[in-house]
This record gives sequence, C-alpha cells and structure tokens, in this order.
Amino acid sequence: MELDYGTILSIILTLAIFSYVYKETLLFRIAEHMFLGVSLGHGIVVAWKYTVDNAWTPMMKGNITMIVGFVFGVIMLLFLSKRAEWVSRWSLALMTGSIMGLGVRALISVNLVNQIIGTIKPLTLQADPFAMLNAIVILIATITSLAYFTFTFKHKGALGITTRVGRIFLMLALGGYFGQTVMSRLTLLSGRILYLLQAFGLMPS
Repeated sequence: MELDYGTILSIILTLAIFSYVYKETLLFRIAEHMFLGVSLGHGIVVAWKYTVDNAWTPMMKGNITMIVGFVFGVIMLLFLSKRAEWVSRWSLALMTGSIMGLGVRALISVNLVNQIIGTIKPLTLQADPFAMLNAIVILIATITSLAYFTFTFKHKGALGITTRVGRIFLMLALGGYFGQTVMSRLTLLSGRILYLLQAFGLMPS
C-alpha cells in the first residue's frame, strides 16, 4: 500500500485512537474531536443533498406536493431563533408523531405478529424432522420465556420449573447477543490492525 498523505493521516489517527488503551491522551482527544467534526460535516452534506434531490428538484419540476414537507423542514430550522423557536415545535411534533406511528406499526408486525406466526406455523408445515425439532424448541423457548415474566403468581411447582427453563433460554439468547456485539467490535479492531499491517508492508494488500 502506497504511503500517500491520506494513508499517513489515517495511520496517525488510528494510532491516536489506539492510544486510549494506555490512557486518555491528548492525541486521542484530538482524533475524537476530528471524528465527531467530520461525521457532523458529512451528515450535513448528506442531508443537504437529500433535500435538494428529493424536495427542491422535484418542486422545480412541478411536483407541488413536496412543498408541504419542504416548508415543515424549513420551519424546523427556526429553533435557532429564540423568538420563533416555538414555531419549530409544530414540525418536531409532526415528525415525532409520524416516526412513533410507523415505529409502533413495525414493532407490532415484527415483534408480535411475526413472532407468533414463526412460533406456531412451522409445527404444521415442516416435513424435515430436524426442522420440526427446531420448531418445537422455539415454541418451548417462547412459552417458557414468557412464563418467566409472569409476576401474578409465585414461581412454584410447574410454573417454577417452566420459569427456570425460560431463564435458561433467556440467558442463552442474551449471551448470544452479547457475543455478537463483542465479535462486531473485534471485527472493527481486526480491520484497523490489518489496515496498519498492510500500510507498513507487513502484509500483502
């Protein structure tokens, strides 16, 4: 890998971030602030381009319906003014309500309806014995995990056994999520280490 100015700067910033392993150094703070600044600038440019491509350009071509969203977007910028800050709340309320409505719909569809369908439907459609066993395990895990959150009755007898099984399934699921998070972080770390080794010619690119 050729050590041009961009590569040298990337190596310096990467090593500055890695210096946090020792302690929070000045180099780490500089690299951190540069990352936040560049991310903010990139976000502003992307938002501006998205607005021009999806709102301003269609309006200039005669799509009048885009004016409503464009006006509400401009009104949202009034939060920068102390006198007109209250006007921006209309746009903020509309955006928040829309996001909440779409989010609740998606939440019910993904976490409730699809979960019920995925738990019960395979029991009647699976022909493969291993797929049938997998469906049975998922059904047992779902029922016992839900039973663990039953606080109306004491967890004794049959309910106690069920909740203990559900707790095991919950621990396995949370352990899997935690392991996935750790692996994603290690993937980012190994990617930067590989980049440094390739930059110094210690590994082929």
